[in-house]
Amino acid sequence: MDSNDDLYRFSPVTFNDHAGKLWIVTILSLIYTSLIALARAYIKYKMFGFDDVFFTAATVLHLAQAIAVFIGLSNGLGKFNSITTTEQWAISSKCTIASIILSLLALSLAKCSILALIHRIISSKPGKNKMVCVALMMFTGLWGVGSSLAWLVNCRAGTLLTVNNVKQCPDQSARWGVITAIDILTEILTWLLVLHLSWSVNISFARKCQVVTAFSFRIPLIAISSVHLAYSQTYPTSLEPQFAVTNTLICQQVMIAWSLISATMPNLKNFLKSFSIGMGFPVAFDFTMSGSSKAYALQSLRNNRSMNAASATATAHSANWRPDQIVLRDAYYSELPEIANVMSKAFWGDNLFGDLIHPHRNEYPDDVDLYWLRRARVNFWDYRWKWLVAVAKGENGKEVVVGIAQWARLGEGGKRLDLQFYDPRNLLKPLSSVAMMIHAWAKPSRAVDPKEEDIIERAYPHFDSIWSGKRAESWYLEALAVHPDFQGKNVGRQLVQWGLDQAEAERVCASVVSALGKDDFYRKCGFNEQFGTAKDGEGNPLADVDGSNIFWKWPESKDHQRMELKAMELLDTTSFLDLSREVRDMVYDYALEDVKFSNAFTTQTAYSPDILPLLYIHKIISDDLQPRLYQNHAIVIPLQEPSTYATGDWSIVPKIACSKMMKQRSDTLIIEMSQTMVSYYQDSDLEEDEDQDPVEDESFWDSDSRGVNAFPEKLVNDILALKSSLPALKTIKLVFWFGNWTVYCNFWGKHLEKLKATWPEPLLKIELNMFDYIDRDAGDGGENWIEGWYYWAIGRKRVWFQVNNFKWKDHAKGDFRGLAAL
Repeated sequence: MDSNDDLYRFSPVTFNDHAGKLWIVTILSLIYTSLIALARAYIKYKMFGFDDVFFTAATVLHLAQAIAVFIGLSNGLGKFNSITTTEQWAISSKCTIASIILSLLALSLAKCSILALIHRIISSKPGKNKMVCVALMMFTGLWGVGSSLAWLVNCRAGTLLTVNNVKQCPDQSARWGVITAIDILTEILTWLLVLHLSWSVNISFARKCQVVTAFSFRIPLIAISSVHLAYSQTYPTSLEPQFAVTNTLICQQVMIAWSLISATMPNLKNFLKSFSIGMGFPVAFDFTMSGSSKAYALQSLRNNRSMNAASATATAHSANWRPDQIVLRDAYYSELPEIANVMSKAFWGDNLFGDLIHPHRNEYPDDVDLYWLRRARVNFWDYRWKWLVAVAKGENGKEVVVGIAQWARLGEGGKRLDLQFYDPRNLLKPLSSVAMMIHAWAKPSRAVDPKEEDIIERAYPHFDSIWSGKRAESWYLEALAVHPDFQGKNVGRQLVQWGLDQAEAERVCASVVSALGKDDFYRKCGFNEQFGTAKDGEGNPLADVDGSNIFWKWPESKDHQRMELKAMELLDTTSFLDLSREVRDMVYDYALEDVKFSNAFTTQTAYSPDILPLLYIHKIISDDLQPRLYQNHAIVIPLQEPSTYATGDWSIVPKIACSKMMKQRSDTLIIEMSQTMVSYYQDSDLEEDEDQDPVEDESFWDSDSRGVNAFPEKLVNDILALKSSLPALKTIKLVFWFGNWTVYCNFWGKHLEKLKATWPEPLLKIELNMFDYIDRDAGDGGENWIEGWYYWAIGRKRVWFQVNNFKWKDHAKGDFRGLAAL
């Protein structure tokens, strides 16, 4: 019976034939690496780097070596020599040599991929770490080339798996020993480099461990390589080398597959993180800080996908990341966690999504994101939906999602957006739905009311019939959310306008279900008809929920467009100033955005066409608006690396990009400084950041002639140089982030006295912001350094002082609700 079964098997495994095992492992190896390559390509779409080039080359070589193994298997590889021919020995020997060389090159490139990723992370940082990374990459490349050459020198390819292989290809054990030793050495050095880099970053111990763990998936390669070495010692002296080499080649397939998989694991950080808060590796070598309503935030640890800051120029009320402009683009799948967080914050106080669906959101704030994330993961694969994000781009070039619009094309017109029925991507939505159901079962949201979580889904059938007849063809705004820090900055209108333009171009209507209190906003956006509500329909679960009016905007007729052109022409003959002041002010109140902060280094005007389009319509309107501009406005100067500024040959004044009007009318000047060091007390490491630059170490800040005096002296002189250009200034505010004993009033006192004496009119405000600060000298009878600032401030007129102590865990989450004043 067994012999008959073997007749139908592709490669039966017997005592003298283990080719079937090698077939299985090689095929599985290709499948796994192909899947990981596809995942990598999808997640890193439009963000490819040299690490991906190395990875691609390694994947191609992996395929090539697998083909060589397949050819060898078809010619006796994995079988006893005694049951195969000498011609097959020669072919399987050549194929084995080819697969060995190709796999060594693939392993080398996979290592280089990891090192290229590390180099990409630290590329913006000066110091020796980049040189070490490049040197290690070159050494790894030489190892790959040298190891390949070792199998081409003094080794006849056609004799490797013959009984005379020891004579024809001598010292095989020694070759493998040297190759494996260097292989293990490079893995250890790469891991130690990651360990060193992560430990030099100012993050918690737990997060350092998470960073290292992301790169520690390569550690098993040491064990696999050792096992491979052990097996490689057996086949040269075996009487059946074609058979004995099977385990060596199986280890080779496992090794190269795991090498490619582990080279991708650090890149999957955002993908893993997006499935759950607390799953995966929610930390990179960069972080984002978000402020509270009482503190200004400065991004002092520079920022890869989740999500993070752009510019360090504004307060928490008007966004920590002051963008020069808002850009609309398609959302990426890897941005869904960030999108979910924006929607969570935007709808936090909403009567439906906040009070009704998430009654426990204040007790479990992190769980609120799960509601939005799970639905986003499913609906993202509905190709009738347009996921549009508004992103702000800061000085460091990093994008942060500040707004999201989900537009859906309803009706027959939406069918053109669907995929063909045979497209495998059609499976993504149902599979994601199942995955999210499992995820919800495994990790239920504690913030939600289980009875009301699906109230929206239950309500839709009661009122979706309204989209019928002439309303069937519509661009429907499923959701609109703007981060609270960016509300009132024209972000929402831009996201809405995209859909209105689409509807206008297709000559169909646009529609939206308005949240409570948002009716006026949608009317201002152009929705000119209210028809129906989401509460309609018998038995609708939303019947008792306030709001939910449905608004519509119909395509404009040509007559309407001609009327608009005529109205613009009238401005040339009828002065806008003929209208009463009250009427003009009503128009301005509606159109004028309240811009409170501008980055002095990047912003020429706070009123761009995106922010205040009314200013650019007509000179009459522009002139009339001038007195209302820059009221209660602050110019922010971010100094993110104080040591570099203190020792550099540049000053602040030439770098200021602000317009003359902005400088003449702004009443507040804010100087935001990153940590003069990250320590909390005198004896700790005084590195400003992770790059080991000696200019930023303890010797710099502890030197009377450099750090502690050079910094305040230069800063005060630069502030005084601005005096003539800031005639309306009422307040000068110095904000120190991570301030500690080096920001001691004795070092700053004489320089600030000079500032007050030379420029006495503005109120001087001093603010220190620390994290988890503990006075380690308390009880020694001496004066606390913060008390020194306090007594210095109260002893002088028109000086204001405040110190804030934040929770470091809130810094990592971008949440400063743990604010406590000392």
